[in-house]
Amino acid sequence: MMGAVHLLPGTTFSDIDERGGYDSDANAAMTLDELERWMALEITRYHADRHGTLGIPPLAAWHEAAARRVRPVRHPYDLAGFMVDFLPSVERLVRRDGIHLFGLRYWDDVLSIWAGRLDRPLRVSYDPRDLSKVFVRAPDGMRWPVRFADLRRPPITLGEHRRARTALRERGLALVDEQLIFETIEAQRVLVDEATLRTKAARQLAEKRERALGSAASNKSPAPNEPKQAEDDRPIDWSKVPVYAVEEWS
Repeated sequence: MMGAVHLLPGTTFSDIDERGGYDSDANAAMTLDELERWMALEITRYHADRHGTLGIPPLAAWHEAAARRVRPVRHPYDLAGFMVDFLPSVERLVRRDGIHLFGLRYWDDVLSIWAGRLDRPLRVSYDPRDLSKVFVRAPDGMRWPVRFADLRRPPITLGEHRRARTALRERGLALVDEQLIFETIEAQRVLVDEATLRTKAARQLAEKRERALGSAASNKSPAPNEPKQAEDDRPIDWSKVPVYAVEEWS
């Protein structure tokens, strides 16, 4: 599996020595979403291919082993909770105004029974790809989705949040300000969108120019009946150029 990963463009290889002079940043070509889809396809291919030790595809070995089981294979009781268990998590106290995470405030009415009353923190799980919602594990083990306290806030990623905080610190704004964070993220999104449009437009213009110039160069040939200059650059004998009678119309 890792061998296949190291064949992708932009791989960092196993160590610096193996990477050598390979420029990983310059050769990287896939987004994180594309890499996730590639990994899913690679896992599917792995399970369908013949395994060197098993002698058969892993998927076939799984079906054979499952058929020999006396009891059916167990599945997660709560698929959503199963997913949440794999998310990163932190411990947070439920304040009177909700839960604070990454300088952002989250609130739901379910928190009101613990707000300012619970003397121990609760486990809060979050998805780095979408910080608009976190998952709070209640004292009884139940998981509750809790959204931004201000529901007008757009979904943001943890990467966007970190870049915004870095930009604010560079401007000397060390204090956490939720409004500034979202304003900075919005401004950065606009810059990225405009740069993307400019880049696409530049590529399209360059392509049109190259195609136009290429077509012009390939079509550049003497017009019909246009005399060609001799290869040795001798003057053309115009007396030998054929002439055609022109009929005069009244």
